[in-house]
Parts: sequence; C-alpha cells; structure tokens
Amino acid sequence: MAGNLKLEVILQAIDRVTRPIKAMTRGNQELAQAFKATRERLKELDRAQNAIDSFRKLSKESAITSNQFKDAQARVRSLAQQFAQTQQPTATMTRALQAAKQAAADLKQRGETLQNNLTLVRERLDSAGISTRHLAQHQRDLKAQLAGTNQSLAQQEARLKLSNAQQQRLQAARAKYDKSMQKRNQMVGAGASMIGAGMVVGAPITKVVKDYISYEDA
Repeated sequence: MAGNLKLEVILQAIDRVTRPIKAMTRGNQELAQAFKATRERLKELDRAQNAIDSFRKLSKESAITSNQFKDAQARVRSLAQQFAQTQQPTATMTRALQAAKQAAADLKQRGETLQNNLTLVRERLDSAGISTRHLAQHQRDLKAQLAGTNQSLAQQEARLKLSNAQQQRLQAARAKYDKSMQKRNQMVGAGASMIGAGMVVGAPITKVVKDYISYEDA
C-alpha cells in the first residue's frame, strides 16, 4: 500500500514537471505567431506610408514636368515662327529649333512616364483602402497606427524573450528530472523493484519539482 502511494507520488511529480513544459511550448508558439503577425502588419503599414510618400513625390515631379513641357512647347512655337519668317534661316537657327523640339519631346516622354507611375501607385493605395483625395488624413491615421504597432511589437518582443527564458528554466528542470529517471532505470535494471527504486529516487524527483516551482514563480 505504501509502495503504491509512493509510486503515485512519483507519477504525479512526473506529470508536474512535463505538463508545464508542454504548455509553455504551446504558449511560446502562440506568442511567436502573434509577434510575426504584428511584424507583418508593421511592414504593411510601412508599405502604405512609402506609397503615400511616392505618390506625393511623383505628383510634384509630374506638375513640374508638365510646366516645363508647356514652356518647351512655347519655345518651339516661337523658334518655328522665327524660322518661317526668315528667308534664309541660318544653321544656328536650325540647330536651335531641332534642340527645342527634342527637349519638348523628352519632357513629353518624361511626363507620360511619371503619369504611368502615378497610376500604379494610386492603384496600390486604392487596394490598401487609401484615397488620394484624403492623403493628409490617411497619413495622420497611418502615423498613429505605426506608433501603436511599434509599441505592440516592442511589448510582444519583451514577452517573447521572457517566455523563452522561462522555458529554458523549465527545460533545465526537465533535464534534472531526466537525470533522476536515468538513475532509477539503472537501479531497476540492476534488479531493484519499482517501488524500491521509487523510494530511492523520490527525493531527487521532489527536488526537481521544487526547482520547477521556483522557476515558475520567477
């Protein structure tokens, strides 16, 4: 009867050591998944912020290029008019008109490229639920979300580090338990009874449990 009671105590000690390790492992996995999800959310917010910055920059460059193109067109018209009114245009006038036409063509091409890029960025913003008509408000919202997400990420990282440290302590307790069980198996192999072995190693296992309790409270 006493032997069975001692064996039951040992089995309870085994469960007391191994069960929290499994629970801690699951908890760490869930925490790591939450940390990964928050980090992905931060990347998503960064991409949205970059898209807004790109749209603003492209819009400004497009407006400048458009004005430059208008000026280039006006210069082409002026030079062409002078060229037409001259009975014998000089080579210098010819080169100047050709250069003005080329400059206007280059600016036109640049303007079209900028507009195409603007369209692509606008589509990215639309897919993120950001209207280009309310960029200022969206940018303020993004700033607040970025600050909150960064704070959450820092908190989750701290919790993950703490949880990993606790798991390492639990694994250390498990290692002590495994060592105690190894001794018990050696005794059983040498011919000792299960109950007798349990009486011998009961104290080491009890110490492991106490170690775990101290780690759990840390």
